[in-house]
Amino acid sequence: PRLPVPYRRLLLMWLAGCAVDDVAPTAAIGGEVVRTFLLESHLPREQAIATVVINKASITLAKMLYIALGLGYLSQHVTLPPVLSTSVLLSLGLIFLGLVGFVAFQRYGMLSQGIQYLAYLRIGQSWVQRLSGYVAPLDAQLMAYYASYPWRFPCSMALHCAAYTF
Repeated sequence: PRLPVPYRRLLLMWLAGCAVDDVAPTAAIGGEVVRTFLLESHLPREQAIATVVINKASITLAKMLYIALGLGYLSQHVTLPPVLSTSVLLSLGLIFLGLVGFVAFQRYGMLSQGIQYLAYLRIGQSWVQRLSGYVAPLDAQLMAYYASYPWRFPCSMALHCAAYTF
């Protein structure tokens, strides 16, 4: 199938986001906003946001895998104090669980469910209602992606992880 955004254009959008990440004091979030903004000229807003969210999740999980592999190798060659190795493993494990949970939230439309739970608790009713209007279409895009292309996310993760080795 033909992509709605040519690869060359995607590369330029990626580079623009990287440039913002490198020069603006926005950590790694400013570039994502720029990428979303640039993608909106080719895709509907919800699809552009979903694309960037899925990509960020893929990159972050790949980076975690890369770090875990590196630390596994390091632990075979350097003896660390037990407290340090335990704290590093525990920290990585918790971060990894959080990331997997974030992807599960995307995959199963749980973002909207979380917003509905806030409404049930009667927390910030007007704010929750506005937020629900934004999150529901995004949830639909995310679920559609994971259902339509189940192998793309793990392949993306594997390619990102491989790219970190070079």
